[in-house]
Amino acid sequence: MPNIAETMSNIELIDILRVKRILEIISSDLNTKDYLNFQLINKLVYNTTQEFIEPEIWLKKLQLMGLKYTIDPELFNLNLEDHTDPLNSAFYPDTALDSIINGNSTVYFNKSQGKQIYIALFKCYSPYIDKLYNNDINSSIFPSEYSQDPLKQAKILNGINLFNESNSLSDYSYYMKIKEKWSIFREIFINSVLRELDSDFGNKSIFIEVLLELKEENLCIEYFKSLGDITSEVLKKGNYLETLFTETVTNTDSKDSCRLDQSKLDQFFKDLTNFFNNRIKQCDDLFHDKYPIIVNYSEAVIRDNLTVFTSELFASDNNDRLKYFPKFYTYLIKDCIVKINKTQNGGEEYPNILKSFIHLYFEPIVSKYSEYQVEAFRADITQRLDEFQSNVKNREKEQNEELYNNIKNKHDEKTKKSQQDITESKNNFLTSFTQILNIGHNNNSKREEEQIKMEFDLTKMTNTLQNIKLLVSLDLCMNVLSLAKDDIDNICTFLGFENIKLELKVHCQAIFKIMIDEINEKHIKPAYIRALNLLNEYDPDDTIEKQEPVSVRGQQLTVVEPLVKFTELMNIGDIILQMISIFYKNELVRKKIIDKNKDFLNDVVYKKKSFETLVDDFVADGLNTGINKLISEIEFAFNTLQMADDFNPPKTSFATTPTSTRDLKPTKCAITVVEMLFHHCFLLNGVTDKGTTDVYQQEIGERFFQQVVKNIKKNLISVDGAVYLICDLNYYYDFICYKLKQKQIVKLFTGLKSVGQLFLIDGKDSKELGRMICDVGKFNGIFSQEEVYELIQRRADWYRVKKNVERIMYGLGFGECIIS
Repeated sequence: MPNIAETMSNIELIDILRVKRILEIISSDLNTKDYLNFQLINKLVYNTTQEFIEPEIWLKKLQLMGLKYTIDPELFNLNLEDHTDPLNSAFYPDTALDSIINGNSTVYFNKSQGKQIYIALFKCYSPYIDKLYNNDINSSIFPSEYSQDPLKQAKILNGINLFNESNSLSDYSYYMKIKEKWSIFREIFINSVLRELDSDFGNKSIFIEVLLELKEENLCIEYFKSLGDITSEVLKKGNYLETLFTETVTNTDSKDSCRLDQSKLDQFFKDLTNFFNNRIKQCDDLFHDKYPIIVNYSEAVIRDNLTVFTSELFASDNNDRLKYFPKFYTYLIKDCIVKINKTQNGGEEYPNILKSFIHLYFEPIVSKYSEYQVEAFRADITQRLDEFQSNVKNREKEQNEELYNNIKNKHDEKTKKSQQDITESKNNFLTSFTQILNIGHNNNSKREEEQIKMEFDLTKMTNTLQNIKLLVSLDLCMNVLSLAKDDIDNICTFLGFENIKLELKVHCQAIFKIMIDEINEKHIKPAYIRALNLLNEYDPDDTIEKQEPVSVRGQQLTVVEPLVKFTELMNIGDIILQMISIFYKNELVRKKIIDKNKDFLNDVVYKKKSFETLVDDFVADGLNTGINKLISEIEFAFNTLQMADDFNPPKTSFATTPTSTRDLKPTKCAITVVEMLFHHCFLLNGVTDKGTTDVYQQEIGERFFQQVVKNIKKNLISVDGAVYLICDLNYYYDFICYKLKQKQIVKLFTGLKSVGQLFLIDGKDSKELGRMICDVGKFNGIFSQEEVYELIQRRADWYRVKKNVERIMYGLGFGECIIS
């Protein structure tokens, strides 16, 4: 700038400079050297700027460099002695502004020290500024004491740039020229650093530190990336995209078209682990803990390379490879990540950071896998259950065909033998004539067909009854539950993926719902429906009469076979329900797939309860039908086995000694029905809960009581036969009281025993009989007087005692007993 003292000699100009505001404007537009020269114009200018302008000048310049002004003495923390040369009281250029440049701390100053601080900084950096301004930007810009230290040179460069900011408002053109020259020199300096990094000599870490000092983190990252490439060192090295899976040559029914090569998988993760460990060592050697580049680098590798590779690896048209994805992920986390070395640059949390990156970028693959797993499970168990049903049908078809052929062959043999007998006995005219007539009868063939069909139907029913419990396979259900557990466990492998955690839980729940639906629709429901149909079709009249000739049931005539088999099915069904309940608690509740306290409206809970209710309804229908059939068979036994003379034996002539005497024991009918009760009342023990068993036994007991009453009403009972009736009633009572042990039923049979006593009273004591009928308490409230009166009419001598009994009952002269 020209000498202002020489050019401003005009007296008017000097007068203008007396104006304070004009001095402020001029001072604010001058760089430091020009401002100092401007002060030398005259004493007035010097004094005015010193008093009113100067403190603000230095304050603004320091603030432009990033220092903070404060009036609080406790905040003031700039100690000039910390960064100054004791010989000339000037700042060291590599440390003067270091704390501001690197953001280590906030530097505070007060107004009184502003000029002193700025002058020290000016002396420190003005030589470098002058060289840049004069285009002297060769290596000699740095003094000899810094010529061999690139890090200090970088710090000086940063200091020059920051100090130049103090001119950005006072002399913009000067400021921009310095900045432009500084940028050129900085670029030259960085290139020299990069050449050193590319060379095979020297300590590379110092040059990395230089680049970091110059805020060239991207160059550091690019250099670090150049030291290793996961694609060439790992992915393509083993050609893993093509070799990890081996295509299998199998028949068309096989579900596995490929398999994961275990040795290749082990080698892949070994290579991957070595790659990360090599990068960690290089990073720690170069960066130490100066800049956490390994974290950013690892994220880029996972995002741009590993995730893309994994997506391609498991991108199969038929999704056969996806089932191996949990194994791949488990190896990645538990075999690779855990073996990665500790790193100074990445810190202690580096392994967890890697996992978080994997969870972030693997989300789409995990979502695809969990969707696949649900559908794969559905297809798998559907196939298993369909195959089971198909095998059952085929087995029954084969058995029925074999059974029919055996029966037909047996009848053919009989027919053949019959024809041979006819030929041999043809000399006997009458016999031959009779047999020839039978053979020639038009209905003979049809009758034989009907007999074959009858025997076939009965035998087929027996076989079907034997096979009812085979309609539901515990092994198959176990396999389905085991498959569901494995698939849910596989999905649970990824519950650490927080962003899709809810989605994964929904897919686990879907597997549980599919499991219940398929087991119900394709396994439990068909079995119960078939068992119920057999119960409904069961007819004790046909069964007993038709089966005895072909010895199908043998000694089991007193067993309602469909009910027995139904209870066996109940036992299997109850085991399956318990298995599902345990599965629900262990696999859904315990693993927090569902919260039973919060998710009580969840359709999973509804599905489980609906299934349990459905089975309970089948059980209730089956037991109700079974009880009906049992009572029908008991009634059939009463109708066919209770002989007319059981309770009304014929009287023997007083002149003749009886040839036989009946033992005082229960009748054959009583023994048979109690045997039937014994076989059926305890079928549910250990099969279902005690409450259901009690209801079942009580219902049988009450309805059996009604059948006994009905049986009494159908038979004539003499005084001599009454002892056998009482013997039967005692037999019934003993079973109910000491075997069945249902207290509500015992009192019914206690009342029956009391009724039985009425038949022992001799007809001569008809008045006493009438009085006993009137004794309401005698029958424990089980029978009303009207009911007792109806029963007593089955006395063989009723018409002889009726008049006297009714006189007593109606109070017509013999007593006061009146039926109300």
